[in-house]
Amino acid sequence: MPDRQLSDGRYELASPLARGGMGEIWLGRDIGRDMLTRRQLFADTVQIALGGTLTDPLLRWLDAPTIGLPPRNESSVTTLTMSTVTGIEQATARFGAEDATLGGGLSREAAVGQLKYAVDLLRDAAYTDEVGNRALAAVAELAGMVGWMSHDVRMDGPAQRYFILGLQAAKESTDPRALLLRVSLLADMARQMRALDQPATGLRLVNAGLELLPQGRHPAAAAMLWNLKARMLGALGPGNVRELQHSVTLATDLLADASPDTDADLLAYTGAAELAGNAALAWQDAATYNADLARHAEQEALAALVARPDGYSRSRVAGNRPQQTGELASRAASATSYPAQPQSPDGPRPQSAPRTSRPRPSHPRRAAPPAASSPQEA
Repeated sequence: MPDRQLSDGRYELASPLARGGMGEIWLGRDIGRDMLTRRQLFADTVQIALGGTLTDPLLRWLDAPTIGLPPRNESSVTTLTMSTVTGIEQATARFGAEDATLGGGLSREAAVGQLKYAVDLLRDAAYTDEVGNRALAAVAELAGMVGWMSHDVRMDGPAQRYFILGLQAAKESTDPRALLLRVSLLADMARQMRALDQPATGLRLVNAGLELLPQGRHPAAAAMLWNLKARMLGALGPGNVRELQHSVTLATDLLADASPDTDADLLAYTGAAELAGNAALAWQDAATYNADLARHAEQEALAALVARPDGYSRSRVAGNRPQQTGELASRAASATSYPAQPQSPDGPRPQSAPRTSRPRPSHPRRAAPPAASSPQEA
């Protein structure tokens, strides 16, 4: 994705985002292309931005003032109601459950269709401010899910655009979930950068998420970000081991301060299994420089497998890898000063990449008010 596209408005995420409204957003045109074009052809036409080409304009935009809800069609015969928004949220939760178990490749097209439906309602329907702001949050969450599913099947250019669409919707929403949705989307973008071997870019995104969080609030979200910071640091060289250890420890301490009953920020995080799984991968990366560190990867991988809840079959399989790597590297460390380089027995590429699952939202929802009966209800 050329830099000029991010700075002169031709990249659809630049000009409309700077103005604030949903209006002429990229998805207004290209969701249809995503639905109707062969997956690989569509992926090949959408390039991904890396490094400062991504983070410089993105982080400037995150600091820009917000405008709020897009202009709405008050004369529309369709009314967007809270019950419809609740249905979109429930659909997103179902997609998340399937992604955690089977991978996003199997249901990505269905999620794209649901997202197009939600975006069309925001553009074409009539609705109150309360409903509109909650709908923006629902779009943000669903766009993040579609982004993760796209990343999961190696459609990284489209994935990045879906993530940024989600950031746009979350930034313009005043819904109570909006802040933490922005944090969660930045975290997913950082995970994508690490998978693409861009840990320095991922680290900038993680730090941007930490800057969004008010000090002393949302300890579970802060734990997620410090844990991801360790994940990035592990790949940035031997000089970062001390900061890696600090980040892993701080993340664990922060999660201990979170209450499942009162912390709404658990929407963005699954808990101790995710912490341990990322810490295992961070130590696995660090063991490339010092094989003695592989024992930490093994310990954290075992902790992740024990803590992983039901429904995360893919993460359980992927979680065995740092453990196996740790065992092999530990044996090698006792015989040589060089780190072990075990070969992966993956075999043929699966439909979905062998990534750990995306954190699944768990924020309890408010009860939706009774649906309006007229005019035509969406």
